[in-house]
Amino acid sequence: METYSIPPLKPKNTQIKRRLFNILTGVFLTICILILTGAVYAAIHAKKSDEAVSVAGYQPYMIATGSMEPTFQVKGLVFIHDGGFEKVKVGDVVAFKAEAFEGQTALHRVVAVISTGEETQFIVKGDNNPYPDGAAVTLNNYIGRVVWHTNITSAYFNILHRKWGFAAAIILPIAVIILIVLATRWLTGSCKSWQGKTFIISVIIFIISTAVFTAYFIL
Repeated sequence: METYSIPPLKPKNTQIKRRLFNILTGVFLTICILILTGAVYAAIHAKKSDEAVSVAGYQPYMIATGSMEPTFQVKGLVFIHDGGFEKVKVGDVVAFKAEAFEGQTALHRVVAVISTGEETQFIVKGDNNPYPDGAAVTLNNYIGRVVWHTNITSAYFNILHRKWGFAAAIILPIAVIILIVLATRWLTGSCKSWQGKTFIISVIIFIISTAVFTAYFIL
């Protein structure tokens, strides 16, 4: 008489956790794909139009001169939020199209607000400049206010231009990324399941998206 062994049923909690993990993995992959698509589109559009990438009204800029040092260092990264002209006050740092630089974007601090009833003007000055700008900022050439900035990118580019800077700024981060991917593969059981493979693909897409945004500032 033949006998058959019945495989043990998996606990209900385990099944629920696996389903939840599958759902989260799918959502994460979808988000990463959307981020990658948006990054590629935004970078290509910005290069063609010569305008900064804008996401939900936020635009990134990289400092080109030392007029706002030491607060804003050369190659530092700032995020501008467009609009809000009527909310600008003394002390705010604003971005605008500078007439002195043929309409190129400039970034200076508001030192005075002049309102004539018909028009509001901002007198701006670079923190590192001895005198205010010759032309005021109006609604016509106003771009937005600075909402966040960091000088980490400035330090990164300083490292990049030093001796062995390429190894420290490029090769080392790539090596760290490879280690992260390998560690992720190990944590997901060497990618034996499709869930693990999906997670790995999501991580790689996210890394590529970051690289695209980085290239937007470097190239």
